[in-house]
Amino acid sequence: VSTAPDWAKAQSNLGHAQRIYGEKTNDKRYLSRSIVIFEKILERTELRDFPDIWAIAKNNLGEAFLSLGEYDSCIEDLEHAHSLFREAMCLFESNSMSLDCAVVRINLAKTNIKITDKYDGDQSKCWLDNAGVAVELALKILSTKHFGDAILSEFYLETALEIQNNIRARLDKRASND
Repeated sequence: VSTAPDWAKAQSNLGHAQRIYGEKTNDKRYLSRSIVIFEKILERTELRDFPDIWAIAKNNLGEAFLSLGEYDSCIEDLEHAHSLFREAMCLFESNSMSLDCAVVRINLAKTNIKITDKYDGDQSKCWLDNAGVAVELALKILSTKHFGDAILSEFYLETALEIQNNIRARLDKRASND
């Protein structure tokens, strides 16, 4: 007998495979399929019964919209991804120092950087500043806590540091242009 968490995990793996294949092959159909899968997880599980599943599904759905937004260069998809990551972060409030919470913050920072590229001036700087805050909080989590999967933790730490360097380079470029 399959339980809701087992079903959600299997569906999540399928959604990830669809998203990654869509990214690798540059095929929007697979990105769209991943969105449908993650939306189905949210429809079929109860937030009150499975808050972690919900938060992870929101994050995964955000990743799918981020990929779709990059594919289509669509600000609406990027902003929707941003909203989904924010919702996921709220769901992790009780476990704000978890690896999952750090991953959501990294995804939020990546999305904010992509949105930064769509705007000019103060609005662009605001998105970039928000990306900086998100990645700093992710780095705080990753550098102060030890997680069971050292390889995965190291991967996310390296990703967060790359994002931080990207943000610093962008801020330096802005400063030199002013």
